[in-house]
Amino acid sequence: MIHLGKTNTLTILRSTPPGMFLGDDENEVVLLPHKYVEPEFEIGQKIEVFVYRDSEDRLIATRLKPYAEVNQFAFLNVSEVTKVGAFLDWGLEKDLFVPFKEQKHKMIEGYNYVVYIYIDDVTERIVASSKINKFISNEVLTVKQGDEVDLLVYNETDLGFTCIINGSHKGLIYHNDIFTDLAVGDQVKG
Repeated sequence: MIHLGKTNTLTILRSTPPGMFLGDDENEVVLLPHKYVEPEFEIGQKIEVFVYRDSEDRLIATRLKPYAEVNQFAFLNVSEVTKVGAFLDWGLEKDLFVPFKEQKHKMIEGYNYVVYIYIDDVTERIVASSKINKFISNEVLTVKQGDEVDLLVYNETDLGFTCIINGSHKGLIYHNDIFTDLAVGDQVKG
């Protein structure tokens, strides 16, 4: 199965003027546009590509690596705000859309925000949300006291910095437990 919003390892099936068609074991096919085709690519070769939807909603493959993939959090810059929402630079040619209803606070062009990337159930498009609490849970913890964890700082409060722990849980680092400079968007070990 070709996974939208993820890096896939696919097999080169055939070469055409627009690019190379890549496939998986389930006979799903996606186009890798000619601009991403390397001279050394050969039919039958397996390559890693990121799959997303182009401006016409077709599945498309790219050799570019996004800053984050579907079901991940990232600290991204707003490249444009329009009448329908904000668009974030996520390392691909097509920016990542954040509808107004998924903005915790109105996003401003040029500013960075921590967002969660997911596939919208209705449109089946890759979108992002800055409403972080919808995507984290502390009900079933996958960490225990003493574990080393990955932290993404997403908010500063009077008590300290709120963090996303291992991309799954919410935590707080109290100001008196911080021994280095921290800012929203920092990714650190804890």
